[in-house]
Amino acid sequence: MSAIFAGALAPFSAALAALAEAARASVVHIQDGQRGGGSGVAWPGGFIVTNHHVAEHESADVTAPDGAEARLPVVTHDEANDLAVLRLHGPIAQHLTPAAIADARELRVGQLVVAVGHPFGVPHAATAGIISALPDWEAPRELLRSDLHLNPGNSGGPLLDAEGRVVGINAMVGGPGTALSIPSHAVQALLARLGGEVPRLGLQVIGLPQTGGLLISGIDPGSPAERAGLLPGDLLLDFGSPLRLRDHLALAQPGATLPLRLSRAGRRIELTVQLPQPRRAAA
Repeated sequence: MSAIFAGALAPFSAALAALAEAARASVVHIQDGQRGGGSGVAWPGGFIVTNHHVAEHESADVTAPDGAEARLPVVTHDEANDLAVLRLHGPIAQHLTPAAIADARELRVGQLVVAVGHPFGVPHAATAGIISALPDWEAPRELLRSDLHLNPGNSGGPLLDAEGRVVGINAMVGGPGTALSIPSHAVQALLARLGGEVPRLGLQVIGLPQTGGLLISGIDPGSPAERAGLLPGDLLLDFGSPLRLRDHLALAQPGATLPLRLSRAGRRIELTVQLPQPRRAAA
């Protein structure tokens, strides 16, 4: 019976091992002064994301999976959310693969998650568990809870879903067998404020908290929104605020087709909009 059970689990075990191996290409070791160090993850747009308590100063030493090293500048801190962002540039950028990103707000309790990092200096160690609780997404500080076993050195490393996409940044231990992670959209919001690359739909919106939607107040001529058939007065559903829409766009792949649900004159309709290639805000 045990052999049958082991055989049934073999494909799952192999997939989990492949996920952890693939994640190595995006995960770095970070050393900031005399501290014990932590982890970080290469993020689309030319960044490395980690915890504020891992990279507290103006720069930090970064080591790629193949041993390449560089001292990189910290371009912003968000101490309230325990986040820090380093600018990824120079030769070391060729040694890293930006991670795929997913929206943590799509997670459900019970879903499989994997953490990859450098606990106690052990390179690219992995631990797996499930999402045990989700936060109130409207709270000032949102933290994902999972039953992962984190140790010093895991801080700043990625929390991955079953497809290997980053859904959070591991931050701290919340108790025995409980890990707390900063959700991916909090990182996207920080990068958006920093002027990161975010596709634009070319519309102006007004948040309507009572409906959980966004009222389209204007459309830019020749924009993706106009080409998709969006109109002023449409109510864009599923997004509670302009920032949340911006976060969603930042998570999308350049050139992807984005489905949108609308309410137009009391009728529910669905449209798709083709996202442009991202552009960087002017310095």
